[in-house]
Amino acid sequence: ADADSARQWITRLGDSVQHYKIGLELLTCGAYFELLAELKSAGKRVFADLKLHDIPATVTSAVKGMARHAPDFLTVHAYGAALRMAAPHKGQTRLLAITVLTSMSDADLVESGVAAALADVVVQRARAALAAGADGLVCSGLEAARSLVRDFPQDPEESKRLAVLALNLGISQGSNGDHGAGDATIGEAVATLERLCEQQPDLIEYPFFLGAALAGQAGMALELGETGRAALLADRAVAVLRETLEATGGHQSVQASLAAALFAQGAVRGVEGRFDEGLAAVAEGAELAMERSDVLYDGVYALGRLAGAAAAAGQAERARQACERGLELLERTIAAGFGDAARLRQAAALEPLRADPRFEPLVARIPGG
Repeated sequence: ADADSARQWITRLGDSVQHYKIGLELLTCGAYFELLAELKSAGKRVFADLKLHDIPATVTSAVKGMARHAPDFLTVHAYGAALRMAAPHKGQTRLLAITVLTSMSDADLVESGVAAALADVVVQRARAALAAGADGLVCSGLEAARSLVRDFPQDPEESKRLAVLALNLGISQGSNGDHGAGDATIGEAVATLERLCEQQPDLIEYPFFLGAALAGQAGMALELGETGRAALLADRAVAVLRETLEATGGHQSVQASLAAALFAQGAVRGVEGRFDEGLAAVAEGAELAMERSDVLYDGVYALGRLAGAAAAAGQAERARQACERGLELLERTIAAGFGDAARLRQAAALEPLRADPRFEPLVARIPGG
């Protein structure tokens, strides 16, 4: 890994990804904190996966130093003394506790002097970490399914913390051959979330996170050219969030997530050449998005994708409709407080909208734009 290749991926993924994990490989390349600052200035959320593990005083000093760079998440090994000392110094960063590394098996634990079964160690360390002040947990997807989901008590607060873990599972890329015995695929991660939904149907966090995870994966798949996979993920996200919205009687956070999922579905339909369906999905999303500028931007992005796909297919009228609606939604997005003029001017998907003379005067309304 190096900073240049990381920046190339960030550019390629564009607005489809808002959360980035940066780990030890990039730390050793010499540009870690520059890259972290660039991601934060671009409005991204950063997961600093440094797996801090040392005596409590050293871990505390490292957490203090990282807090100055304000990553959204920072990983620390799940040892109570270090977490208890470090937690008061984390600033706005959330500390995620590493239970057992995904490469480790029962045999590896025995070799390292730990006689207990891996599943039992995961649960014991998870409980200790949460009691010591960790904001969430990191363990393998398989251990989440086998151990935490099974053994954690039915306590709402602990369940909400486990839901944070489940969301991480849902948006991860699964095994690439580097981690090992504990890796979970996307399918296994989604299955874990679905199992959580079944076990605690009264907690909206699980289907909410499941739908959000699926929608995020749909956007990433679309950016990578995996249209068929993007369609399956977007359709599943919309179905899960529709059901959750009905079950919660119109919970606003669920409503906003459903709007984002519909925008993802609309973008996918455009790439598939199903332009009327795409426009209809985006229109429904716009009705549900309230005045959430971050969600509304997803609709502008989807309409840009639709307009570009329609123009490439020779569907001039559909391209015109998508552009017109995109500019209308852009005006609403800016009025709702969207403040990233650079993002609007740089996103490749918005090129059809930027070609319209009305685009730049709208963007110029943004303070400092």
